[in-house]
Amino acid sequence: MGKSLILLCVAALVSACSSYSPTACEGGAAPNLDEGQAVSTAGLRQGGGVIVSVGVLPSARPAASSAGGGACAPDPNLYRLLLSMDNGAMQTVDVDNPTFFPNERVEVTGDGRVVRLSTYKLGAKS
Repeated sequence: MGKSLILLCVAALVSACSSYSPTACEGGAAPNLDEGQAVSTAGLRQGGGVIVSVGVLPSARPAASSAGGGACAPDPNLYRLLLSMDNGAMQTVDVDNPTFFPNERVEVTGDGRVVRLSTYKLGAKS
C-alpha cells in the first residue's frame, strides 16, 4: 500500500508540473498550440520530420517592445527542437511555443513555421 501511494503522489506531481496553460499575459486570444514560429529562418530546411528532443533556452527570447508595461511579461524562454527529417538529415529549430514533445510529427515550412502534424489524444483508440 505504501509504494502505491508514493507512486500515485509522484505521478500526480509530474503531471501537475508538465501541463501548459495559457495565461492572460499572452494576449486576448489563445495561442496557436499546433504551431510555433522559428526565431531565425537562416539555414532552415523545410520538410517533414519527427521531434527527437526538446530543450529549453532560458531567457533567450528577444526582448519585445512593451506598449503598456503590464504587470506580467510573456514567456522569456525559447524552445530548441532537434528534428530528424524525412530525408535523413538532422536539424535544430528554436521556436516560441512550449507545447512540442518528442516523437511528434511536424512540418517545417518555408516561412519559418513548425506545424504539428500529429497529436496524441488521451483516450483515443488506435
